[in-house]
Amino acid sequence: MPEKVVISPQWALWSIPMLHWRVGLLTALVLVGMVVVWSIDGCTVKNIIQAWRYQQDYLAVRSHTPDFTLPLHNLTFTLDKKDHSSPVDVWSGSNGWVYSTHCSFKLYSAESAWNCLKNRWIFFWGDSNHVDTIRNMLNFVLDLPEIHAVPRRFDMNFSNPKEPSQTVRITSIFNGHWNETQNYLGLDSLRDEGFQDLLRKYFSEDTIPDTVIMNSGLHDGVHWRNIRAFSAGADYAASFWGDVMKAVRQRGLAWPRVFYRTTVATGGYARSLAFNPNKMEVFNGVLLEKLKQAGVVSGVIDNFDMTFPWHFDNRCNDGVHYGRAPAKMKWRDGEIGHQYFVDLMLAHVLLNALCAR
Repeated sequence: MPEKVVISPQWALWSIPMLHWRVGLLTALVLVGMVVVWSIDGCTVKNIIQAWRYQQDYLAVRSHTPDFTLPLHNLTFTLDKKDHSSPVDVWSGSNGWVYSTHCSFKLYSAESAWNCLKNRWIFFWGDSNHVDTIRNMLNFVLDLPEIHAVPRRFDMNFSNPKEPSQTVRITSIFNGHWNETQNYLGLDSLRDEGFQDLLRKYFSEDTIPDTVIMNSGLHDGVHWRNIRAFSAGADYAASFWGDVMKAVRQRGLAWPRVFYRTTVATGGYARSLAFNPNKMEVFNGVLLEKLKQAGVVSGVIDNFDMTFPWHFDNRCNDGVHYGRAPAKMKWRDGEIGHQYFVDLMLAHVLLNALCAR
């Protein structure tokens, strides 16, 4: 006698052909609805995946290997142990950068850094993390420990204490607000004509910066309420910088090399605020894409990726800064002191980019 097969009620439902196309239609309608909602908010599929896409021209790091390489814009440098200019111990035992099996960077001594930067003009435009990075580079790499702080906006020449004939000009313009004492405008600070004129002035001299390191994000996270509004601000910023560079070309001068330094992954308590890491990653992708379309950017330094392993608490950051000056005092997390080697690492990575000529 043939064996009886019992079909459970839920499988019996699938035997009805009418149900198949109804479920398929419902699924399609849900997907279309999601796309419509994204579109209303100014988001595209390209925006969504951009932040997750691997960028070939990014600087990545691996701190626990003795063999260093630095891929940047199709240029690869392989460095052996003899090329290391200072011990890895200066990172306070950092062992968190394990994203790449082949990407890392050279550590610069004061001598090699000055040989690279002499007679150069480096222009920074971005948030206050630049202030910390510049101070840390001056203190710990360029052998200028007497400089305890630099302001949000400055234009200064620095000399090698061991060879005064070697100088570097560093300009830093805070972009959190057109008024350097205020915050939370971000890219919208470029709507101020006086701020535009200030920036253009540095690129209208007989000599212009040879390298620009730009960034925006933390203040944008507070200012812009949605991705559509930020995208419009990014369009405006990219157009402004594109015009600045075109004016340089029209004067017969070479464009400076422009590196976009992505915004940090905010840490600890700041992970739930308006500049949370999820938003910063998407904002980084949107602005970078706009700058690329305008032909402004020649390279990217992915500081978001570098800071991400250390963003789960405030041991290495105060929430929004990774390079605050050392202090024997109670830190954000209640402990005495903090670690700032993440930003010291960034200073060396910047030098790798600046010196790759």
